[in-house]
Amino acid sequence: DFARTPTAKNFLLFLPFHNYRILSQFLGPRMNSQDLFLIVLVLSTPESFIQRQAIRETWGSITSTDSKGKSDKKVKLVFVLGGLGHVDSALRREHSEKNDLLIGSFEETYRNLVVKVFVGLKWASTQRCKYVFKADEDVFLNIPRVVEWVEEIGSPQRLYAGEVVNNNTVLRWPWAKYSVSPLVYEPSYYPPYCRGAFYLLSRPVLPAILEEVAKRRAFAVEDAFLGVIANAIGLMPAQIRGCSSS
Repeated sequence: DFARTPTAKNFLLFLPFHNYRILSQFLGPRMNSQDLFLIVLVLSTPESFIQRQAIRETWGSITSTDSKGKSDKKVKLVFVLGGLGHVDSALRREHSEKNDLLIGSFEETYRNLVVKVFVGLKWASTQRCKYVFKADEDVFLNIPRVVEWVEEIGSPQRLYAGEVVNNNTVLRWPWAKYSVSPLVYEPSYYPPYCRGAFYLLSRPVLPAILEEVAKRRAFAVEDAFLGVIANAIGLMPAQIRGCSSS
């Protein structure tokens, strides 16, 4: 049966997201009515409790900040992970106690990393926040510095920022992890994009991003794919001063 083969499953991944129920979360955090300045989405996995706890106890413990010392910029930390419709008792307990897990109905694989990102962005687009910061769980984020930088540049309504990559060649080798078929993306170079370890988006741009995503076939290089989407809606990436993934 073709539909049950790994090849078919990989093919289904590259269909446009508009008919993709996988973008719905299985479990999400309980949110109150307060306005947030920043939501931090950290990509995680079900088994990474130790890493999540380390973040909660260090840089992720900040719930409000301000560059002027007023501490009136509210921040919410959320971990995004896959559950494929099933969440074990330990994860459910963590979800109940910590209230910071967003669990999507997808399998935890590298090729589903792009799905994980857009599960997070779709959820964030419905929240009362001004900015969304996506980060990998091995990133150490200086939240007050990010808030300070946003205020320094005038708190723009249209923002896509991080560590900018320019003129990156699209790999075509079938055996390469980051290979992308020309049937999915034809150009030989990606437009400028922010490296996937971390990037910052203003919430007002998320509806346009999600609308454009619905028109396109996704590919697994999630940071470059977001750059393609951003380029299509006229959103150019900006470099966050002083931030690096190296």
